[in-house]
Amino acid sequence: MPTNLLHTANQFKQEDVIPASAMGLLSPRALTVDASKIEADANAKKIIRPGMILYKITGSELGRVGCRTKLESAITTSSTSLALIQQGKVYQSETAQFFAEGDVLKVIRPYGTVILANTWAANDTATVTIDGHPVTYEATSATLSDIATALATAINTDAIAGQLVDAIADGAVVYLFAKQLKAYSLAAAESTAGTGTATTSGTELVGNTTIGTINTNGIDLVNGTVTLTSTAAIALPAGAPIGIDATPWGLVIGAHDASKADTDVTGFTGGPVYGERLPYWDQDIASAMPQLTFV
Repeated sequence: MPTNLLHTANQFKQEDVIPASAMGLLSPRALTVDASKIEADANAKKIIRPGMILYKITGSELGRVGCRTKLESAITTSSTSLALIQQGKVYQSETAQFFAEGDVLKVIRPYGTVILANTWAANDTATVTIDGHPVTYEATSATLSDIATALATAINTDAIAGQLVDAIADGAVVYLFAKQLKAYSLAAAESTAGTGTATTSGTELVGNTTIGTINTNGIDLVNGTVTLTSTAAIALPAGAPIGIDATPWGLVIGAHDASKADTDVTGFTGGPVYGERLPYWDQDIASAMPQLTFV
């Protein structure tokens, strides 16, 4: 059975939580990581943490690590700076460290939006249909942001829709991010006493949407941000999954300092994993390494 283990104290001058037991780990394989794509921290270290994912990059002999994450705060089409979530359970480090200037950031899952507008009232209804499955919410408020928040909750807690997408409300907009990396069909309808409308961004979720390119010297580990060469191409909510084009390769179990000469890192593709300890996970990773099971 997996056990709750910690790294030896003071290894790399901190402890970090082990994401899996060594017992039952399957199919180890090495990948040479491009250390130039990792920003050194304040101690001149490039620590690859346990629980991070190794990625293969098409057309490159060198791999990457940790190049998928989530936004810490919402962005608009006026934003040039993106705040990224921190990672790690015991020792917190900045996800921004694992991105580099020139990286083209994208929404890494197919996504779409439902926009609420005009005048709504209590007892009005909004119906969002995802992959043919409808979810209806009856408003208890006339405030658009309240309706959007409650509609997102209804979608996330629905037995079917909640398995298809993650719904995130931001103002009067509900963002829908596919869990299975599929371009599900999308529709919305409303029944209102006034002029309220519910409009979708399109008839299906759209994948691989570009946000922008990271600028020269655009990595800020003090504030945990990346800066784009120009304003963001799209608006996104806090929690939106973003990253670069990359193929999941393996799960890192032991900490590794890529600032040293050895940049060959071992990843595992199977075994029992403490899912709640992983800094990032999505269904693309799960599909690429189906023998990784959460315990």
